[in-house]
Amino acid sequence: MTEDKSKYELTLDFVMILGKYFEENKDFINVMKVCKKYEELVEMYHFNPISNISLFENIQTQHFYNQEDINNKKNGLYKYIYWIVTNADEVINYLKNKINNIENENKEYKNISIDKNIQEKDIVFIKKYYPNINIKEFDFKNSNCDINTLPDINNLIIKNLPNDTACLIGNTTNKFSFVIKEGITSIGKYCFFNCTALTNIELPTTLIEINDCSFPNTGLTTIIIPEGITRIGTSAFSNCKQLTNIILPSSLIELGNYVFRNTKITKINIPEGITKITHGCFDNCYELTNIELPSSLIELDNFALSCTKLKTIIIPNNVKYIGDRCFYDCYYLTNVTLPSSLIELGDDTFYNTSITTITIPENVTKIGCGCFENCDELTSITLPSSLNCDIYDLYFKTNIKKINTY
Repeated sequence: MTEDKSKYELTLDFVMILGKYFEENKDFINVMKVCKKYEELVEMYHFNPISNISLFENIQTQHFYNQEDINNKKNGLYKYIYWIVTNADEVINYLKNKINNIENENKEYKNISIDKNIQEKDIVFIKKYYPNINIKEFDFKNSNCDINTLPDINNLIIKNLPNDTACLIGNTTNKFSFVIKEGITSIGKYCFFNCTALTNIELPTTLIEINDCSFPNTGLTTIIIPEGITRIGTSAFSNCKQLTNIILPSSLIELGNYVFRNTKITKINIPEGITKITHGCFDNCYELTNIELPSSLIELDNFALSCTKLKTIIIPNNVKYIGDRCFYDCYYLTNVTLPSSLIELGDDTFYNTSITTITIPENVTKIGCGCFENCDELTSITLPSSLNCDIYDLYFKTNIKKINTY
C-alpha cells in the first residue's frame, strides 16, 4: 500500500499564514521559488503582512507597522490599520470627523498614547469604536486621566513621572508590568508605593536617581538597575517580599536607609564606590546568604545586615565603624573576619550569632555594650594588648572560656 504523501505537503493557505511571520520581501521570494503552486503566494494577500508593500499588488488593506510605513501609503484602499502608537487626540479627531462625514478613509487604530489632554470620557469614547485598542503609553505626570481607570495597564510605557510627588496606583489584583520610557532621569517619591500587583519594571538607561519610597511593598521579583544611576533612596525597595534578585550598577555611590529591608534577596554584589551600608539596608533579609562588600566601604551602619542568613562575612579593609546591632540575630553567622582598619564596634553588634571565635584588631578603641551577647557558641576571643576600653561586657551571656592577647 502506497503512503499518501500529500498530507505532508504545505498548502498555499498554510504558507500564507506562515507569511505573517516573515520579515522581508526575500522571504516571500524564496518560498515562491520552492514549487509552482507557491508562485501566486503574494497575489493571494489582500493586506501587507510586512512593511514593504512592493510585492503585494492586490492589497485592499494596508497595515502601518512603523512610522516610516506612513510615508509609503497607498491611496484609495478600503482600509488602513495603524499598529504604531498614536496619540489619543489624533484618534478622537478622526472618529469625530468620521461621524460627521468629514473623513472618508476607513482607519483602525491598535495602540494609543494618553497625555494631559485626555480625560476618562475620551477613553470611553475611543473604546466604543475600537473595543480592543491597547493603551501603550501614559503621561503619568501630566495626564488628566486617573491611571486606575484604564482598562489594562499591563506592559504600559510610562512617558513621564513626577518628582517628589505621590503618584499612587490603586490596589489592583491583576498583575502588571511597566516600561519607563527613555529620557526619564528620576523616579519620584512614593511613585509605585504599595503596588502589590506590579511584578516587573524596565528602567531606562537615562535614569540617574531612584527616590525615597519609590517601590516599597510591590510585587517585583527581580530588578536590574541600569548604569548611570548614582543614588537609590530610603526604603526604595523595602518590604518587596517577592524580590529575590537585584543587580546594582557600577555607577552607584549612595544607598539610602532600609533600601532592601524585608526582601527575599539571596545574594548581592555591592559595587565599588559605595562607602556606607546604611541603617537597616538589609535588615530582615532572611534569605540573604551571600554579600560581596567593596574595598571602598568605610562604615556598616546600625542594623545594616541584621536578621540575615549570612554564614560568613569578610569585612574589607578600610572599614572603620560597625554600628549597633549590625549583625543582630544573624543566627547562622559562624565566621567573621574583621579588618585592621576597624576602630569601633557598636552595641549588640553580634547579638545572638553563632560565631565561635573572633579576633579584635589592634586599632579598635570601642567595643559596645552587649557586643557579643547571647553568642552561645563563642568560646574564644583574641584581643590586642593595647586595647584601651571596657571589656566587661564581653563575658555577658556568652560561653567565653579563653581570652587571648597579642
